[in-house]
Amino acid sequence: MALASVPLPFGRRAGANVALAEARRRQAETAVLVAQRNMEREVITVAYRFAAKLAETAKWSPDSAKKFRDAAELADRHYRLGAVPISTYVELQNSYLEAIDALYETQQEALEAGSSLQLLTGLDFNAVETKP
Repeated sequence: MALASVPLPFGRRAGANVALAEARRRQAETAVLVAQRNMEREVITVAYRFAAKLAETAKWSPDSAKKFRDAAELADRHYRLGAVPISTYVELQNSYLEAIDALYETQQEALEAGSSLQLLTGLDFNAVETKP
C-alpha cells in the first residue's frame, strides 16, 4: 500500500478568508462611524433649530394672543358703531389672523424641534413650559 501525499490548499484559502473577514470588519467599522457622524450632525442641526425657535418665541410677549384678540374685538366694536369703515375693519381682522397664525406656527415649530431633539437624544427635558 503506497501512501500518496497531496498538499492541501488550506494555507492560501485560509489566508483569503482572513483577508475577507478583515475587509468586512473594516467595512462594518466604517459604516458605524458614518452612522455615528450622521446622527451627530442631525442632533446638532435639530438643536440649533430648537434654539432658534425658542429665541423666536421669546420675542413674543406671553399675552400676545390676548392682546391681538382684544384689538380685534375693539375694532369689531368700533365697526359696529360706525366709527371704522369696512376696509379698515377687514384689514384689522386680517392682521389679527396673520399675527395669531405666526405666533402659533412659531410655537408649533419649537415644539416639533424639541420633540425631535428628545427623540434623537433620549433626554427627558421640558422642551416648552406651559402655564395654566
